[in-house]
Amino acid sequence: ANSNGLRVPETITYSPYHDDSTCKDADAVRADLSTIAAKGIKTVRIYNTDCNTITTVEPTARDLGLKIDQGFWIGPLGADSIDSGVQELIDWVSNENGNDWSLFSIITVGNEAVYGNHIDAPTLLSKIKEVKKKLRAAGWNGSVTTAETPSTYSGYPELCTDSDGIDVIGVNAHPYFNAAGSASDSGDFINAQIETVKGICGSNVNVRITETGYPSSGDTNGNQVPTKENQAIAIEQIIDATNNKAVMFTMYDDYWKAPGPYNVEQHFGIFHLFE
Repeated sequence: ANSNGLRVPETITYSPYHDDSTCKDADAVRADLSTIAAKGIKTVRIYNTDCNTITTVEPTARDLGLKIDQGFWIGPLGADSIDSGVQELIDWVSNENGNDWSLFSIITVGNEAVYGNHIDAPTLLSKIKEVKKKLRAAGWNGSVTTAETPSTYSGYPELCTDSDGIDVIGVNAHPYFNAAGSASDSGDFINAQIETVKGICGSNVNVRITETGYPSSGDTNGNQVPTKENQAIAIEQIIDATNNKAVMFTMYDDYWKAPGPYNVEQHFGIFHLFE
């Protein structure tokens, strides 16, 4: 716990961008990850392999004893756009890390790729299988997942029921966007989302909350009022409800992003809560 009494998240998302969208260099990444490690956070979720993260985040996390939840971002360029990043990661582990995959906690193929209308579900599923096969051949024996909303699994249950596909069900769930709820029932909201997904994918599946958080500023959405106080309440609720297994979004406010329809997208940074 810290001065606010909040438990520190086990895993936090990290994006290596300056506010002007340029990429942070190795020294800036080292400074950030050192700060994260010093707080007792154990794992960073990285969304992609852009910004040379495989040569900045990977060796630094290794040096600091952090684990990496490594992502491959599928956007408008389509599923095959991640192939070079997958190969780059495999080459780095093979050539620079002595074939040791223990730095990684999980590998995430796509983040809301279907929800964001970048690709369809069958394309995502086949890409996950293809990437998994490559990773297994390279020595990765851990879990492979994707990160989607419950609505995606509801629409395309084959994404989570195909036994050769994802190993755990990755779910992005944000209480703020449920206008009927409030910050103080964020933990209940997350648990309800998990139950919804189990109803679709099977009661015995392992559901992992791959992204969740709460904004500290922006527009009111029904009963959801984004303030620093409510952010702290929501984060504490989520950490308790998930036994600190949720991936918390995000380290710093993302001023490199567009404000979004509710003016909250730049204000999910939670690091100030742990200072």
